[in-house]
Amino acid sequence: MKKYISILFAGLTLSSCVDTIILPDDKTVEEDYWKTEEQVESLVKGAYTSFASGDIMSRLIVWNSRSDEFTTNTSLSNSDLNQLYMADIQTTNGYSNWGAFYTCINRCNQIIAKSASVMDLDPNYLEGDHNNNVGQMLALRSLCYFYLIRAFHDVPLVLEPYTMSSQDMSVAQVAPGVVLNQIISDLEKARTMVLSSQDASLSLSYIKHYGFFTQDAVSALLADVYLWKGSIYRDKASYTRCIELCDIIHNNRKAMFTERIGDFYASFDDDDYFLNACKYYYYAFTGIDTEDIFSILFTDNTSLCNMYFKSKNQTSAQPNFYTNSVYSASGTSPLGASVFITDKSGTLTDIRAYESVFSFGNAAESGATIRKYVALDGRKADLKAEPGSSRDYTPYNTNFVIYRITDVMLMKAEALVQKARLTLEENKEELTLLESAQTLEDSVAIAERIQEVNEHVSAMYVSAARLAQIVNTRASTTSTPIQALSDSTKFAAKTGNVDGTTDYVKRMVSNFTTLQSPAPASDLEILIMGERAREFCFESKRWYDMLRFNYRHTSTPANYDQLLADQTPLQNYSEFLTLMGRKYASSAVITSRLLTEPYLYMPIRKAEMDVNPLLIQNPVYKDSETTSKN
Repeated sequence: MKKYISILFAGLTLSSCVDTIILPDDKTVEEDYWKTEEQVESLVKGAYTSFASGDIMSRLIVWNSRSDEFTTNTSLSNSDLNQLYMADIQTTNGYSNWGAFYTCINRCNQIIAKSASVMDLDPNYLEGDHNNNVGQMLALRSLCYFYLIRAFHDVPLVLEPYTMSSQDMSVAQVAPGVVLNQIISDLEKARTMVLSSQDASLSLSYIKHYGFFTQDAVSALLADVYLWKGSIYRDKASYTRCIELCDIIHNNRKAMFTERIGDFYASFDDDDYFLNACKYYYYAFTGIDTEDIFSILFTDNTSLCNMYFKSKNQTSAQPNFYTNSVYSASGTSPLGASVFITDKSGTLTDIRAYESVFSFGNAAESGATIRKYVALDGRKADLKAEPGSSRDYTPYNTNFVIYRITDVMLMKAEALVQKARLTLEENKEELTLLESAQTLEDSVAIAERIQEVNEHVSAMYVSAARLAQIVNTRASTTSTPIQALSDSTKFAAKTGNVDGTTDYVKRMVSNFTTLQSPAPASDLEILIMGERAREFCFESKRWYDMLRFNYRHTSTPANYDQLLADQTPLQNYSEFLTLMGRKYASSAVITSRLLTEPYLYMPIRKAEMDVNPLLIQNPVYKDSETTSKN
């Protein structure tokens, strides 16, 4: 066997029936394995299990810890985490190890490449079964690559399985745009291959079907990818496709729930998204909930436990991360010092604050501990801060949500606002034409076109704000029931008209005037970012929300079609740096280390660089093993 193992097998455990075993003499046991439907199903489950490894789970959290949500517990002297917190990452940092993702990718590649042959050997393994399995693996592989390009920018793209040690495992990186296009191609294909959510819920247990890729889960991932692409390339067509996919999920969900539970719940919320009421908001974090679309299923999620609850199995042990005053106290402005916003009377009625943070409103900086994914039950609309959790260290059988329906709603809202912004930019020349029009007829025709564009843009603004309003209102303890049910399982988002939605935006955005104009794109962008921060705090989404915000506003668009080493560094957006810095006592020191795009990405680990001569290091990480100075 080769003296070293490069990118694909770093950290790979060659055990169990879910891996092709690699032998020193380059013989494999795969000819004895790809024979039955049961063996393929075992491999598929093994791929999901691989994604649910502690190495991947910890990186989903740690890579997101660079957002404004987290304060690293520096008293634990975890050098790797402290480096990320202080924006001084070394190339030896353990969290720059991408091996676990490529292990999962290799398992997916094996199934994609080899499972078709089983149809010739096992009459029970039908084409529909095969398509479903391959579709799931295309989606799971895409999810791995989506995380990788957002963490590293430039990564190797491997689409064929590695089965023998004689294969050359040194692979060069490609630009993230290449990977992004591959992800989109694979997911568009996977959508046509996997089971619908309704079929999956009937053929699998009610609980477990949320842990596998269904059509809605693939569509949610693909919508996220298009939202990312739209922000990187400032591409209207990508935002349009994101909106389409969100609508598909919404329509599927409405049809499934109406058929399953009848007309009584056909108007569970105003717009038929079938959201839980305020008192049941926390259900999604205690197991599997009807708002769930795709989750990672665990029997003992030790990595999540270490990050949010206890770093080790001792009574007095502390977590690796706390949150900070941005998320542990209420305020009045989404871009101010706090994420959770009070109403006009100065009262906070948003249950998400108390569901997400222990001792909300009362915690010292060092005591602002994360409640979400730690507490065993919800607050049931009780606006009282809970001091802490008495749960056991193990088993920490807490699943981790990747997509739920409110994410789909707010992705659509974000895409609508950005599509509206780009629509206005496309039609700027109409104003110039109006000023230079030579005849009354020309002026009228141009004015009519401008009016049509403005009406279209305003309609997108209203739709976007309405979606954010519903998400916000269902989390309020003062939300109005649609009908008088004893357990208040239904709610109304105040009104369905434009004036009601405008009232919500005015409460959340300082000096806001009206949705009926082409002006409020920036206001609504901040509104939706704030709503996402409240809804998804500590769910490993905030860093990517902030990156999209940055990429939309840099002075020139990012070049996603070149490696970082081949580019002049892109200057990061000042407001993004403000968000980055607000969790620090001395924000200027930290943000001065993040002025250009390459600093937003992890280094290629030194151990990988040493064994793979084709890899090119992120240019801000030097041989001295730490970041270069701006």
